Amino acid sequence: MLAGKLGLSLASVHASASAVWPPTGLAIGALIVGGRRLWPAVLLGAFVVNITTAGSIATSVGIAVGNTLEALAGAWLVSRFAGGRHLFERPRDVFKFALIAGLSTMVSATIGVTSLELGGYAAWTEGGRIWWTWWLGDVVGALIIAPLIVLWTQPPVFALERRLEAVGVLLVTVLVGALVFWERGMLPVPFIAMPPLIWAAFRLGVREAATLIVILSGIAVSATVRGLGPFAVGNQNTSLLLVQVFMGTMAVTALPLAAVVTERRAIAQERLRLLERAQTAQTAAEDASRAKDDFLAMLSHELRTPLNSALGWAAMLREGRLDAAASKRGIETVERNIRLLARLIDDLIDLSRIAAGKLTVERKPVYLDTVISAAAEAVRPAATSGGVVLEVAMDASGARVMGDGVRLQQVVWNVLSNAVKFTERGGRVTARLSRHGTHAGIEVIDTGRGIAPHLLPHVFERFRQADTAGARPHLGLGLGLTIVRHLIGLHGGTVTAASAGEGRGSTFTIELPLLADGVRPAPVEAPRDESSLPALDDLNVLLVDDDPDGREVLAVILEKCGARPVTAASTSEALAALDHARFDAMVADIGMPGRDGYDLIRTVRARTDDARDIPAIAFTAFAGPDDARRALEAGYNLHFGKPVEPAALTRALAVLAGRAEPE
Repeated sequence: MLAGKLGLSLASVHASASAVWPPTGLAIGALIVGGRRLWPAVLLGAFVVNITTAGSIATSVGIAVGNTLEALAGAWLVSRFAGGRHLFERPRDVFKFALIAGLSTMVSATIGVTSLELGGYAAWTEGGRIWWTWWLGDVVGALIIAPLIVLWTQPPVFALERRLEAVGVLLVTVLVGALVFWERGMLPVPFIAMPPLIWAAFRLGVREAATLIVILSGIAVSATVRGLGPFAVGNQNTSLLLVQVFMGTMAVTALPLAAVVTERRAIAQERLRLLERAQTAQTAAEDASRAKDDFLAMLSHELRTPLNSALGWAAMLREGRLDAAASKRGIETVERNIRLLARLIDDLIDLSRIAAGKLTVERKPVYLDTVISAAAEAVRPAATSGGVVLEVAMDASGARVMGDGVRLQQVVWNVLSNAVKFTERGGRVTARLSRHGTHAGIEVIDTGRGIAPHLLPHVFERFRQADTAGARPHLGLGLGLTIVRHLIGLHGGTVTAASAGEGRGSTFTIELPLLADGVRPAPVEAPRDESSLPALDDLNVLLVDDDPDGREVLAVILEKCGARPVTAASTSEALAALDHARFDAMVADIGMPGRDGYDLIRTVRARTDDARDIPAIAFTAFAGPDDARRALEAGYNLHFGKPVEPAALTRALAVLAGRAEPE
């Protein structure tokens, strides 16, 4: 309302029509920023200003309606065609805004002048002159004031270090404006005021340029009203119209120029961001490539080391020059290194499942003391051979959790194995089960080498081991603790590591939510004696494997159990054998050339003779859960992943053939 009163105080052609009308810019800017819901405020303000100035209630309502429709139309057109609140970021949107300002203000001028004429407050013959003054005042008000409203509601886009420069441009603009408009005849060329605006457009931004335009307009209007400046050439209305034309031209020139600079600056910044992103991606790709090379080198080392030991002992055993004790030690070494290789492969498979989000757990009630005991018994031989004392303390015997007993046993085995591996001979490793409120705690405490402070935050990361001076004194890919953390996370628990420093041991703490009473836990399978083989006397077994060594060793194992194995190197050979003989069971590989093991079992199950019901075991290097599910769906009774203990495979055959009871 104050702006309206100020504008009408400069009216001369008619009391309700002024060549200077800031409220149009205020209204359009407010609706662009705040939305169309602000239109009642525009309507009320316009009505109050007019009813307290001149005219009747009817004419004031008509003028207020025209002003409101003008603001609504302008704001809607800007939002629809000129980028909304971002209209001053691109030069084409600024030009669209100028066109919209010229069109939307015709609404107010037309309705306002018509209201005055219909109400008898303006002669019809004066309508054209009043309309022109009204429209030009509204247009320039929109061009000068609306940008100020919109831009000052947004964060600044120029650097803070340019604040001093901004103050300098402001002072120069005020000085030039005063010299041009307030000093009579001193600088009769008003376009001298343009350089500071161009400076602001190039160096500071659209907001600063719009601010200087408003300041310069205020100086020009105040001087012209007093008869000063290059535009004071006739009556007040004519002089103000000339000033408004000049300031409108300045606005339409400076604002698009500033928008061009802003747009190019934004493009340059986006190009810089894209370049930085590309450099970051390139660095990440190079790091990934190095990590892949390092991993392959480490994998080669970890695979070759046990293979070298196994190959060496196998060569010595083949020569037959070892005594009984050395032969036994050699066989144990070969077996131990093969188990190590199997563990490395299992860790790699688990890691790939973690990366793919496919590692899952089967939740059942489980006793933690049986989990810890089973894992400790599995680790005890390694601890004994290394001279490490392994202790188990059950302070919370009977603690139960909802989880996967096999995976939890894998977790405890991994942590215990790490503790034993990094504890020197004569040291001690303790596994303790305790209860802490609603959670069970499993602590694995060792007196070993400890963990350096700089490595402690990274112990659960992939491929992390305590390397010392480039040496890797222990086998392993550094995946065990990564898998531990993920498995514990799947169980809703946490795992942490603590150490007082190198040479001072370490403590790994696992926290798992306890199970409420009343749920019966599932048993956890304890380590079994894998040395005994069941009797399979006169059991006819068809062995199908394209690997001759695999076929031979299985045949030898089955013969030692009393079975009568028949071997086949392909699916076609196996089907031919089934056509000519009767078998009690079949053990088949999956990954064979040509027709694979899936094709074999589907063909067998589709037969019409007794062979269709033959018990079948899939014995394959495709050892993942998805592979097992696919094998069972294809028609196999059991799935075993290579390698497997001979006793486990032969016991499964005994159960399938009805020679033994399921355990």
